[in-house]
Amino acid sequence: MRPTQSVWNQIDEAFRLWASGDVRSARARLEALHAAGWHHAYIHLGLAYTARDSGDLDAATAAAEAVLVDEPANAAAMLVKADSLHALGHKAEALALYSTALKVPLPPGPAPVLVRDLDRAAAIIREHAADVARFVDDRLSATGVLPHAPPRFLQSLSIQRGQRRVYAQRPIQYYYPGLAAIEFFDTSSFPWVTGLESAADIIRDEALTVLVDRSRLKPYVEKDHGPQLADVDIAGSTKWTAFFLYKSGKVVEENAAACPRTMAALSSVPLASAGGAMPSVLFSVLEPGAHIPPHHGMTNTRLICHLPIVAPEKCSLRVGAEEREWRYGKTLVFDDTIEHEAWNRSTETRIVLLFDVWRPELDPTERRAVSEYLAAQSSSETVQ
Repeated sequence: MRPTQSVWNQIDEAFRLWASGDVRSARARLEALHAAGWHHAYIHLGLAYTARDSGDLDAATAAAEAVLVDEPANAAAMLVKADSLHALGHKAEALALYSTALKVPLPPGPAPVLVRDLDRAAAIIREHAADVARFVDDRLSATGVLPHAPPRFLQSLSIQRGQRRVYAQRPIQYYYPGLAAIEFFDTSSFPWVTGLESAADIIRDEALTVLVDRSRLKPYVEKDHGPQLADVDIAGSTKWTAFFLYKSGKVVEENAAACPRTMAALSSVPLASAGGAMPSVLFSVLEPGAHIPPHHGMTNTRLICHLPIVAPEKCSLRVGAEEREWRYGKTLVFDDTIEHEAWNRSTETRIVLLFDVWRPELDPTERRAVSEYLAAQSSSETVQ
C-alpha cells in the first residue's frame, strides 16, 4: 500500500527521532509501519539507517537492498549497504559500492546526511588507497626498485593512484601517429642544446638591444590566427608579444639582420621545416602579471623549445601535469600539442627564445613527407 498522509507523518517523525539519536524508537516506528503492510523506499531506507546504527548489519543490508530493488541509483541505500558490508569484513565489495555511490548525480538540495555519508565514503576510499600505496611502496623498497626508480615509473605510480592526470596530444592542425605523449623532454637527448645554452649571454644581449624599441613587438596571437585558447581571448593582446626571426617558415629579413649572432647560434639546431608552416623562431615576451590560458599547438611532428634569456622568479610553464619555472640559460623542450599554459607572476618582463625542432623519432623520409604535406596544406588556402 502507498503511504497515506498520516503514514507520511509517522515516517517523518521516525526520521526526526533517528536524527536526534533515538535510534531504537525510530526503528520501532518504522518496523510497525512495515508490519502493517506499508511499503515505500523511505520506510526501507529508514530501516536501513536504524538497523545499521543499531549494529544489526544483516538487517541493514536487507533493508538497503529493498530500496535498491525499486531505486537502483539510490546513493543513500548504496552507502548504508556499503557500510554494513565494510563492517562485516567484505571490504572489496564495500569499496566498489562506495565508489558507485560517489558517481551517482546528487539531487537538488541533497539531504545533509547524504552529503555527510558521501564525504565519509570518499575518506574511506582515500584511506584504503593510501594503505595500498604504503603496502606497494614497502614491497618496492624491499626489492630495491624504490627509492631510485626511473622518473617515468614514478609518474606511472602517480597516475595509477589518481595523483596525476593523463594528458593526450590534441594538435589543432595535424596529428602524426605513433609519437609518444611526453610533456617535457630530457634535454640531454638533444646534442645541440649545450652549444645553444653557451650562447645565452650573447642572445640575451642581442634581444635586449633590439627590444629597446618596443614598437617592433607584435602580438603573439594575431586576430583570427594562432592557437585556440580556452575561455580567454588574448588575440591582439600586448601582454604576450613576439619579435619574429622566422615566421610561418620564412625568415623575417629585417629582424634576422638585426640579430646575426642569434641566427648564428641557431645554425646547428635542427629547426622543423615546412614551407608556409614551420619553423617559427622568435623572442617571446610575457609581461608582468600575464597568463597564457590552456591551449594546444598545431602539430605533434615538432617540439617547442624555450631558451630563457630573461627569467624572473615566479614565471612558470605547465605542460600537461607538470609545471616548471623558466631558468636563465636552461632550455625547455616540450610537446605543445599537450594542453599547456604559462604565467608571469613577477613584476618583471619574461623573455625566451622560442623555436621549434623536429621530433627526433621522425627519420629523414618522414620529415620530408610531413614537410611537403604541411607546405601543400598551407598552399591549399589559395584553392578556390
